[in-house]
Amino acid sequence: MQWMSPTQLLTPHAPRRPAAPFPPAFAITAELTAHLPGMDREQVWALVDKAHQVCPYSNATRGDVAVKLKIA
Repeated sequence: MQWMSPTQLLTPHAPRRPAAPFPPAFAITAELTAHLPGMDREQVWALVDKAHQVCPYSNATRGDVAVKLKIA
């Protein structure tokens, strides 16, 4: 497998959505899409889940920022 930088593997997206239950307020959400061509989808999910558990940004925002993980 060819080495890829994190910017090649993850595509961040931060949509701005109303926070429930207070419509006038806003919350921060994040959506990360992993691109790991040539890897089995189950292996990719396992890697993405493990990375999300040890990621300093994920740990710092856990419980405060809704994160959606996707694979391409």
